[in-house]
Amino acid sequence: SSVKGELPVGRDVEIEWDLESTPLEIRTDSVLGSDDEVKVYFYSAGGEIAGAVWLHFTSTPQYYLGWCMAHSLANFPVKLPSTAADKVWRITLTRTAGVRLVIHCNEVEVLNTVLSESTCSYPYWSKNWNRDVTKIEFQASDTASDYYGTQLQLPEEDTSEEGDENEQGD
Repeated sequence: SSVKGELPVGRDVEIEWDLESTPLEIRTDSVLGSDDEVKVYFYSAGGEIAGAVWLHFTSTPQYYLGWCMAHSLANFPVKLPSTAADKVWRITLTRTAGVRLVIHCNEVEVLNTVLSESTCSYPYWSKNWNRDVTKIEFQASDTASDYYGTQLQLPEEDTSEEGDENEQGD
């Protein structure tokens, strides 16, 4: 079942999510330099770890692929498209030619990597990342994720027409 629109992020609860058929979108409003983090873990139907993605809002934003990168975060290969706090991140996992993880920020591709012996220093990366992801979980230590779902929209700039209505007095 596909989730349309946005749902508030709960922590430490497993959420049914088929990551290969439905890219995961996460909305954040954390500013760079806040040290906030997105921490989402992927699980198989049997509850086994199938990978993880962390996004770290350091002054230079960084990412971490759990059960692939050993211990250290990495800078994104490109600049984020916006310095504004409001961001929609999309995490896409495909396995048509190897395990490929793509991350978009506000519709701009900021990471596109094929997991391999050369990109993953964690020894059992292949076993974990080749499991079918059926569930996701935002960790208790996730301080950045506000909403998740599909086809998320950035918040509208406040250009509402409420002021006009008030001027239609008798």
